[in-house]
Amino acid sequence: ATIEEAYSRSMTKLAKSASNYSQLGTFAPVWDVFKTSTEKLANCHLDLVRKLQELIKEVQKYGEEQVKAHKKTKEEVAGTLEAVQTIQSITQALQKSKENYNAKCVEQERLKKEGATQREIEKVIV
Repeated sequence: ATIEEAYSRSMTKLAKSASNYSQLGTFAPVWDVFKTSTEKLANCHLDLVRKLQELIKEVQKYGEEQVKAHKKTKEEVAGTLEAVQTIQSITQALQKSKENYNAKCVEQERLKKEGATQREIEKVIV
């Protein structure tokens, strides 16, 4: 956009310098067409600059909206993520407790079969 703006200013400057020549004789009509065309081209480039700047603003606004939407979604999902992580850790602890319980039950049965005393069997349970 800045390049187009600089180009537009240069074209306007060229058109103004072209109007300084008044004694051109037979080239005067052609020179006027050149001057007018240059002015129109400069205006077209200025319009292009304005439209590009508007487009850039819209794209930046869209980008900011997307960042906000992403942040909002992330915040909304954070609670769910915490709940899932809590459930996973509880499930792991439960599985470990179950394995520990089953191991103690097996140990208790083994001691009963071997004829261990009630005190030794209760010691395994604790």
